[in-house]
Amino acid sequence: MDSPSFNLVSGIQESVAREELYLADDLFSPSPLTTPESTPESSPNQEPVNLPPDEAEVDTETAPMTAQQRRKRKKMLQGRRNMKKRLQEEKQSKREGPPVRPGVWKKYVEGATGVQTKAATSTAAVTRSAYIARNVPDSSKKAHTLEELVGPKSEYKYQLRKWDGR
Repeated sequence: MDSPSFNLVSGIQESVAREELYLADDLFSPSPLTTPESTPESSPNQEPVNLPPDEAEVDTETAPMTAQQRRKRKKMLQGRRNMKKRLQEEKQSKREGPPVRPGVWKKYVEGATGVQTKAATSTAAVTRSAYIARNVPDSSKKAHTLEELVGPKSEYKYQLRKWDGR
């Protein structure tokens, strides 16, 4: 029984020969299966047509505005000014809060006096809503016994109250 043999070199040579038939030694030549497109003949006898200029090409700064365009532009600019003013008022009211009624202002704000404290609020850390408590590292990690917390001799003077859980 003969085993079929495969010759790589002769296979490559055959495929190259087939490709050379199609390419005809010019890689960029058109395929023999397609015909080149015909180009229309030019007509030098016709004069160019003068078209009106596009609206985009007209210089709007030098062109005079009609009365209707002026009214429309005036309304547009007024609307923009009104919107800007309204947004500024809304932003201001969000910062200050809602307006206070005159009676409430008179009763609570005008008669108020300052409160003196020993706390140094000018050097305290502040968030948007309140002051921040500082964590004292020495005492915060110590575990206390019940005797240290409760009783007359304790440092903290807590009282122990019996509770049955109800």
